[in-house]
Amino acid sequence: MPSKKKPPSDDLSTQLELHKVLIHNDEKTTMEFVVFLLMSVFNKVEEEATKIR
Repeated sequence: MPSKKKPPSDDLSTQLELHKVLIHNDEKTTMEFVVFLLMSVFNKVEEEATKIR
């Protein structure tokens, strides 16, 4: 009896593994960059990105 395999998913989120990300607080990284990063990479809205600590 052949095994049934699921067809490959086109949804990128189901293909990626989850990872934890750490953004280190230092003197060189601006808050504006961190907000930009959270908004562009992690799909946060500006209000949510500025409240993350």
